Amino acid sequence: MKKFILITFAFLVTLLLAFTIHSCYLGDALHQKALAEDQQLALNLRSLKYLQEHDEEGPFRFIVLGDIQSGFKNLTKLLHPDVGAPPQFILQTGDLVSHADAGHYKIVLNELEKADLRVPLLVVPGNHDVEDGEYLFHTYFGSRHYYFFWHQSLFIIMDNSLGPPYTSQIKWLKKVLREHHHKAKHTFLLMHREPMIWKKKNLFPAFNNYLQFFLLLRKYRIDYVFSGHLHEYRRAERKGTVFISNGKESRIGGFLQSKPNFLTLVEVGENGIQVSRSQCIKV
Repeated sequence: MKKFILITFAFLVTLLLAFTIHSCYLGDALHQKALAEDQQLALNLRSLKYLQEHDEEGPFRFIVLGDIQSGFKNLTKLLHPDVGAPPQFILQTGDLVSHADAGHYKIVLNELEKADLRVPLLVVPGNHDVEDGEYLFHTYFGSRHYYFFWHQSLFIIMDNSLGPPYTSQIKWLKKVLREHHHKAKHTFLLMHREPMIWKKKNLFPAFNNYLQFFLLLRKYRIDYVFSGHLHEYRRAERKGTVFISNGKESRIGGFLQSKPNFLTLVEVGENGIQVSRSQCIKV
């Protein structure tokens, strides 16, 4: 009888170990499958998925980068700026690549992989990203317009990469604002081309192409509008909205002059929004 009990006990222990090992392998396999599925998602979709899964209340900070284009060799340094505590995510306002072809996309994607970025990166479509190669942006980055919430702040990414927003884009923006603006403490909007005309230090709305956009701003308060495209750093306020264009270089006398990349660090907390400009590296 005693021998029978020992044999039975040994059998049950063996069975339990086998089940545990199988469960570990199965769990690991499922984990690897989930990771593989995430890797197949376009970059913006992966970032949005991460932000949705990790959203919580509290102060946060994010970085806005302007055009990269030919400065991709310094992309790692731009994505790891010395700004103290790391940001929760990074937004790039378009023209990440210099030409919308498979070769240039491959170069930038390799640089992004080497950068070993530990925070989500969200890319706004720029004219260099989509002109003559719109499918590449969709394949590697995802939708060209989207929105998301983070810590009760609404972020809206518009697509004006190839020119002023079409009627369909304005209708989409109006729908997003109508359905979600009232739920947000702060609203940030990003687009590639600036909706303003900058003349020296003066700011003028580009009503010819953006009248419907500015009519929406009258109804819905937008705290900040970030753009790129303009190869200078510009900042101005109009009727409660701050417009910032991140620049990197300027063309003088027909020659492209090397100037520092700029980034905008935005900190959102109980005391409101704090924005600071930093000079990065020359490219």
